[in-house]
Amino acid sequence: MFVATFAFIGAMCLGAIDIQLAPGSTDRSGLPCFLPVESSWNLKSGNTGTMIDASGNIWASWQAIPSRLSSSGNNRSLEIVFVPPAFPAGNPQKLILDLGKTPATGLVWDTDPDGMARLTHNKKPLALYFAPKYDASNAKTLEATYKVFHHLFDPQTGTRLTKGSGGQFTHHRGIFYGFMKVTYGTNQVVDIWHCKNETHQSAMNVLLQEAGPVAGLQRVTIGWHGEKGRLFATETRELIFIPTPAGTWIEFSSSVRPAEGTMKVDGDPQHAGFHFRAAGDVADKNAAETYYLRPDGNDNPKATRNWPTQKNHVNLPWNCMSFVTSGSRYTAEYIDSPTNPKESRYSERDYGRFGSYFVSVATPEKPLNVRYGLFLQSGETTVTEAARRAAAFVDPINSNLGGR
Repeated sequence: MFVATFAFIGAMCLGAIDIQLAPGSTDRSGLPCFLPVESSWNLKSGNTGTMIDASGNIWASWQAIPSRLSSSGNNRSLEIVFVPPAFPAGNPQKLILDLGKTPATGLVWDTDPDGMARLTHNKKPLALYFAPKYDASNAKTLEATYKVFHHLFDPQTGTRLTKGSGGQFTHHRGIFYGFMKVTYGTNQVVDIWHCKNETHQSAMNVLLQEAGPVAGLQRVTIGWHGEKGRLFATETRELIFIPTPAGTWIEFSSSVRPAEGTMKVDGDPQHAGFHFRAAGDVADKNAAETYYLRPDGNDNPKATRNWPTQKNHVNLPWNCMSFVTSGSRYTAEYIDSPTNPKESRYSERDYGRFGSYFVSVATPEKPLNVRYGLFLQSGETTVTEAARRAAAFVDPINSNLGGR
């Protein structure tokens, strides 16, 4: 567990707070960390600063953000996010949280008139919220607008690494979430994965959209529409994008609340749940280059595992797909949370789509809540590094703060 203990210096007017951080049993070097903020710190969302080590050097930049959707139980309205440098397991750090210095902003959100929001890092695209206005006036506009999702980019080159509409399996797009079989109301069953017969997702409201030197955060509401386009559930979806030295860290959280009664989500591993789809040329010409790396090691190119053919391909803590697009190799790591509904049944395809699904129910009083992690990097990774990132993702921050 990531243990955080705090001792306040006597004069808050100096704009600094003494802190001591312990990484626990996980090496957190170069990985995002989150700390709940005490109200006595008088911080606001968007505040930034630096952490100063015992030698007086800047150890890391920090940014205050609204508490994440997945951490609502910590009873704090803000969190601090930072990416430490060398921070190996068992190596505590005594630091000063400096409130006076503001690092240069590296992440910026821009929204165009059509509601598409682009996140850039050092003026290069990092992510795009694809939120079109639903248009069923003809088959072409329907296909282009029936699903809400996010694209990811190579932050070094600006190359888009995820697929949009069209191409092989048009219903697979970027980072996306849905279910082939959703039952609600008086046993109405709809497919909000392929989005047929007026079933679709619609972008509703942008609740939060913040960016700073460490992270870009977006929280939106998405309508889930069924028969005759009627709204049967509302999803609150949150994504956090954090550049790290090795790649882009993404946290995905979702809470789906049915409009009334009980809603059941179901499907199959290929057409339900939370998934990542790589760019179209992976399917068109590079499928032979795709391979999977799992907790039991590397597999051969084009070799895949799928539930229920492989019945033990369930409840993986993480899974990695290495693929080639635009002439370069990238690796996407998919991290599950133990708090997500189980069992999680995994699917892999050599054309660049992978993820997992589950069967679950939700009510207005008890919405369907999930949390996933993604890590997207150039080149390849190892079992050791993938396992380290997954451990950091699921290991919660200790909330015993303020010297209590």
